[in-house]
Amino acid sequence: MYGAGPSTQIVSLFFRHFAKRPEAEGVEFLVPERSTKHAGGIRASSQYLFGRTGRPLTEQEKAQNKFDIYLGRVPVGFVTGPAVALPPLNSSDIERIFSGQVPNWSGLGGPDAPVVLVGREKTEAVLSVLSKHFPGLTDADYHQIFKRDHAVVNFLSSPAGEYAIGYGAVSNFDGLNVVELRGPALGVNVGLVVDKRNLDDPLVEAVERYAGSEEWRHRIESEGYFAADNAERSP
Repeated sequence: MYGAGPSTQIVSLFFRHFAKRPEAEGVEFLVPERSTKHAGGIRASSQYLFGRTGRPLTEQEKAQNKFDIYLGRVPVGFVTGPAVALPPLNSSDIERIFSGQVPNWSGLGGPDAPVVLVGREKTEAVLSVLSKHFPGLTDADYHQIFKRDHAVVNFLSSPAGEYAIGYGAVSNFDGLNVVELRGPALGVNVGLVVDKRNLDDPLVEAVERYAGSEEWRHRIESEGYFAADNAERSP
């Protein structure tokens, strides 16, 4: 299974437990650590039973005869460099930051220093989710753009990023200043993609059942993730 980086831990956790079930007897599951991005997971589903994805499929991707099996939601949000400590923000504060209306952190109760904006490539899963709530992220005038969460972390941890703000999977931001947002917690559904020609395969059916079980919900939430939001489920 190859696919998007943000889903690696959840997919690995899922198959570590699913592999112990009777339905998985005699089957070996490989979840490579290296990401080939979301598109790689879709391609893999044409060769294997499962691909690994970092966001819900788009309508165009579903039209390729593909189907989601959500395993969980990765908490996502905003993070600042170590020199920036902010009070809780609301959505309009975030929009003002990324639109350039707040060029200095002092405008939001932070230090007297210029705001440095860190973005992600436009196909990134986290950006596709956050931009639904914060449309200004898509067209922001970023000072730096990175492809992966660890690159954002490395920059924010460096002297050049001490007054920066970026976004990504919150679990990757240990030791940095995660911004507290007023309102519901945000997350991106991650999991598996299968080709619809394989939906009747007994192993696919067993994986889908376990993904929707209370046992799996308990396990995923005990690891600090959110249960999947099946309201976004593919038809």
